[in-house]
Amino acid sequence: MVGKANRSFCLTTLVLLVVAHVDPRMVDYRPDKHMWVSSKIRSRLGHGSKDKFSGGKFREGWEAIVRLITVDFLAKQATTRHEPLLLEARNAFTNTRAEWDNEKEELVREREALKEELNKAKEMAVEVEQRTEAVRLEKEALHQQYAKDKAEWERKNTQLIEEVGQLHEEKKKNAAREG
Repeated sequence: MVGKANRSFCLTTLVLLVVAHVDPRMVDYRPDKHMWVSSKIRSRLGHGSKDKFSGGKFREGWEAIVRLITVDFLAKQATTRHEPLLLEARNAFTNTRAEWDNEKEELVREREALKEELNKAKEMAVEVEQRTEAVRLEKEALHQQYAKDKAEWERKNTQLIEEVGQLHEEKKKNAAREG
């Protein structure tokens, strides 16, 4: 059977070898066969000094180291494996963004054109309203003139009727005198 200390040392060595395989910058390998975890892992685990990770000290943080290694490794693998897909997605996003920008610019131009048309329509509505008011005033003036002319015509007509009546009376008187 392997003793507890040997298991810890083997586990430490195995994890450090995996770390060294994933990212050699994370492990310093010394000729005297002491492996030291780099400051990157120590800082994530909260260890400030360059203590050797073995025995009890390592047991505290080996799960965190494995998680860190796994996440970093999977992230690198995913990035490497899916780099063409990521590039394609980035290009598609860029193209889509460019299309959206073009559509936005086109919509802004259309909106400006519609604003101009609306302003022209408002100006035309004001002109039509002014013309309508002018026609209404002219119609009212014509109605007033017609009323005046009609009153004048009725007055003259009444006067002519009276004159004709007087002439008719004079004719009767003249006919009665002569006759």
